[in-house]
Amino acid sequence: MEDHCKRTGRLARWLAVLALTLGAFPGAAGAACPDFPTSMVFAPWGDTGDYFLAAGGDFEGSRTSWTGGSLMWGNDPFYLAGGGDRQSLRIEEGATATSPTFCADVRHPDFRFVARPLDAREPGALNVSVRFRDKWGGTQTWQMWTFAGIQYWTASPRVRLMRDLPLPSSGETTAQVLFRAVGSDWAVDDVFIDPFRK
Repeated sequence: MEDHCKRTGRLARWLAVLALTLGAFPGAAGAACPDFPTSMVFAPWGDTGDYFLAAGGDFEGSRTSWTGGSLMWGNDPFYLAGGGDRQSLRIEEGATATSPTFCADVRHPDFRFVARPLDAREPGALNVSVRFRDKWGGTQTWQMWTFAGIQYWTASPRVRLMRDLPLPSSGETTAQVLFRAVGSDWAVDDVFIDPFRK
């Protein structure tokens, strides 16, 4: 009887911890996006978070699944997605490059990438947005950040992806990342997503 009470008490404490964990991330229990292999690719910048490569985010091969940009010769100097990579994505001034649609949920709070203006004398800016299906069944596009004031290949900071958005109650949605070049042509490479890990 005593052992049964102890086991019951341990189970109750475990369930309480689980409830608190899920409460911190509403909808996490219903989220069902697939998991991908991760690595700490941004550790050289002091970021020890785990990241996985976004779909087509290395911009290698003869064609890209992203729209609004074109493949160009020349990889970023950090080779985050692989030492053999040779290409990046060129976005002409005024154009918007859009990622393939992907499954995203509350476990995907941020993303990072590498970028540079192609004319260091007139660098312009790179506007970074996220398009997502909201909890009302509509589509919203939120500008999350602007990359400006750089001349050379630079790793972005953490850019908000699924944090604090009006998502469906399941916590899961479909999303796209958008890059818009302003005032100059830009190159983007190695787009990685941070899956929440605890």
